[in-house]
Amino acid sequence: VDKEFGLQDDMFPWFHIVQWCAEEIGANMVWRWDIQTVKDRIDKLVVDVPTFLKECPEEPVSHFTLDDSTCFVEWAEVLLEQSQSLQQLRYKLVPGRMKEEVFWQRYFAGIRRVVQVEFFREGDDDSEEAEK
Repeated sequence: VDKEFGLQDDMFPWFHIVQWCAEEIGANMVWRWDIQTVKDRIDKLVVDVPTFLKECPEEPVSHFTLDDSTCFVEWAEVLLEQSQSLQQLRYKLVPGRMKEEVFWQRYFAGIRRVVQVEFFREGDDDSEEAEK
């Protein structure tokens, strides 16, 4: 990330991650751009090993690979730079308890769940509040 030349902004990779998460979202969804809430929720995914294992399921992630043909490696590098708790958790789990690719697949699955819950709502917020 080279801020001097403006190649990435301070929101990278979040805008791209949200776009990726939206690929599976259908029509009639309302977006709510509250990136700080999402970051806070995602930080909670990596507070400790039991939380990570529970909240980041081992499930398929669309087009996931750590090779250079996708953006996941770049996102992972930036996310590691941004989060000391992610660094510490990865150190605890990789490679002793799981492979690098499994760790990141689970983490991105957890991120996708959080983003889809926090950013996308069917219909509008007023109708959702009325249902409660």
